Amino acid sequence: MVIIMATKKKIFIIVIGTIFCMTTCQRKHSESKDVTKSNFTEIEIPVSDSLELTEVTKSIFTEIGTIASDSLELTKLVKNLLRWNETDRFWDFDVISTDDSIWTGINWDIHSKRMQQLSETNFFTKSFLEYYQNIAVYLDKELKENLEKYYVGDLPPFGNGANEWCDCQDFPEHWEKYFKIVDLKISTNSAEFKWTWGSGQFYFVRAKKEDNLWRISYLERFDIKNFRW
Repeated sequence: MVIIMATKKKIFIIVIGTIFCMTTCQRKHSESKDVTKSNFTEIEIPVSDSLELTEVTKSIFTEIGTIASDSLELTKLVKNLLRWNETDRFWDFDVISTDDSIWTGINWDIHSKRMQQLSETNFFTKSFLEYYQNIAVYLDKELKENLEKYYVGDLPPFGNGANEWCDCQDFPEHWEKYFKIVDLKISTNSAEFKWTWGSGQFYFVRAKKEDNLWRISYLERFDIKNFRW
């Protein structure tokens, strides 16, 4: 639903949910307090005294259409990422051992193949892939130098034991049926939001447009702070 709140100088549009409709109205500021602001995108469009209402209306329709299209594209992007990961059989940051008792570094041969695989998905920005590489370099250094060792057969001393791509142990049955993005904020070529499939699960994501396509630039579990110990 789209709610338009107009004053003499500005028009505010609140887009709630994923169903878009259009109404035009003049309301006092006090009346706007009744609008529930959970799960919405708010757009502020300056309006000059000389601007015709028809021009404002055209601007509003364009803005709403862009938000609707971007929301659908971002939803599709993250769904495709999760579908890919659901069948993915590669490890992230695969490690090696020199004596079969302690993991002593990143397996760079396997990691190189992983980087190529991630690049070929076309899901990620260049900056995400560079950051992913930086995590590998950091882990390699920690595995070699950290006094607390990562022993073969033990759980990793970093992370939370969950799959970083979804922050989950397993994918819920029929997760796609319940999947949605919330708290969407969009500027010209960047966006941030959370996705959820219910059960209190929320995962923060940033995305950017590269070559006019939305790609993932940040995933909350692929933050280097989560790989420290």
